[in-house]
Amino acid sequence: MTDTLRACFMVDGFFCVNVIQSGYRMSVKKDLTGMALMAAEHQLRTVLRKLAESDEGPDYRVGIIFGGTEQLVAGSLKTLIVTLMDLNNLKHNCEVDLWTRPWLTDGTEVTIRCECMRTLFKHVDY
Repeated sequence: MTDTLRACFMVDGFFCVNVIQSGYRMSVKKDLTGMALMAAEHQLRTVLRKLAESDEGPDYRVGIIFGGTEQLVAGSLKTLIVTLMDLNNLKHNCEVDLWTRPWLTDGTEVTIRCECMRTLFKHVDY
């Protein structure tokens, strides 16, 4: 059997399941703080700059970062809660997913979900 249930346990009040499935190890989400949050902010700014340089991408700037999480799932999935500003300086409360898989040529998928706006999904190579 290829799917193996490793362990089920309680960590800080969260129910976690560590599963090995198809060769990928999945982990629980952990909060980004300090240097890890600053690195995620830098990655977000870089991705937004790449999107703005492309013809089809929006032009957003980072306003405030309220927090974020990281999870290891066939790469690194960072989810950030941010305020993004557009060219008209309108503020949008958004949740941004940065799924990085460095072994792919366009190894970062970005998903931007903002209040009262459509979800944006793009591949970025940086």
